[in-house]
Amino acid sequence: MLRIYEEAKCPKGIVHDYKVSRKLPDALIEVCVLCSKKVVYNKGKDGRIDNTKYARAHQRDTAQPFHGSAELFEKLYGHAEVIKLYKEMRGKKSKQQIAREWEETRRSITRQARRSKLY
Repeated sequence: MLRIYEEAKCPKGIVHDYKVSRKLPDALIEVCVLCSKKVVYNKGKDGRIDNTKYARAHQRDTAQPFHGSAELFEKLYGHAEVIKLYKEMRGKKSKQQIAREWEETRRSITRQARRSKLY
């Protein structure tokens, strides 16, 4: 389901593209590159900003190509980017695959060493 929050909607684009303007001890000031909207995030006593408010306003940064926000990601970056990511991921191996291959290689080397009486 494609849901764009009101905080994230931009008149010049689909959603705002914020860049940090100033980092202050008690606030974070950001400006949208597309429409020049300025947003101030006040920091709490612990020096952190409200995560929910920040995530809702930064949907461009938090959209993921594989899960619930895949439709938004495709709308923002285009179908070609999604296909490119799938092609990149197709060649990657998981940690389990790497571990299995390493174990097979280790066993093969050990077998060869035993046969040649080096081990």
